[in-house]
Formats: sequence, structure tokens, C-alpha cells
Amino acid sequence: MVPFWVYAVLGFVALFVLLMVWDRIRIRRIAASRPGENFDTFHSSFAADDIPPEILEAVYAKFQKSCSGVVAAFPVRPADDIGRIYGMIDEDLDDAMIEVVAELDRQLPPTEILRKMQPVITVRDFVLFVAACPKMENF
Repeated sequence: MVPFWVYAVLGFVALFVLLMVWDRIRIRRIAASRPGENFDTFHSSFAADDIPPEILEAVYAKFQKSCSGVVAAFPVRPADDIGRIYGMIDEDLDDAMIEVVAELDRQLPPTEILRKMQPVITVRDFVLFVAACPKMENF
């Protein structure tokens, strides 16, 4: 007779695989619903915000890379909910923000300013957060 824990482990593994497959299908469906969208459409949606192009490129690349295992050129939208679409929440989101800020030779604002900033929920919020980070001073 097979012990119960073996069935429990197999059930857990099956559930994990099912969730991974479902997520891959979901990402593909989102990408398919955005035909013709690319970095240019992303960039044009920030025309009124006067965001430096290098920030837009770095942020777009960060989110596109997070889906690259499923869709080669995932079309990122400014209104995308970062947690829902890209699965970045809490520490993962913090790490992504720190990576992009460092990549662009910027620094995080002082703690008192960080506390006053709006939470980063969408890709647009992420872009505006990075744009608000001051450039590092060269010594």
C-alpha cells in the first residue's frame, strides 16, 4: 500500500504544474490581444510626461524580460498591473525597482520622500518612480 503522503506530494506537484501551464497560457493570451503594440506604442503613451527615453527603454526591457520565457517580445503597456500580469509583488517588485534605478545610475530618494510617494502598482507608476529618482552625483 502506498502511503498517503506520496499522494499528497503528487497532488501538490500536479497542482504546481497546472498553475505554471495556466500562467503561460494567460501570458500568451495577453500578448495575442495586443497585436502591433511594441516599444514605440509604449513610448508614445509617455509623450506628455517628458520621461527620458533611457528610463522608458530600461523599464520596458525589465518587464518584457520577465515574460520572455513565454513570449519573445511581450508588448508592455503602461496600465499593466505589475502584480497581476508580471507576478512582481513585495520584495520582487522592490528588487526590480532597485535594479532599474542602479542600471540607470540613479539613486533612491531619501526615506522621507519615499514614504510620501504613491505605491507602485502599474508599469506607469514604475516609470514615474524611476524618473523621480535623482541621478547619482559623480565624485
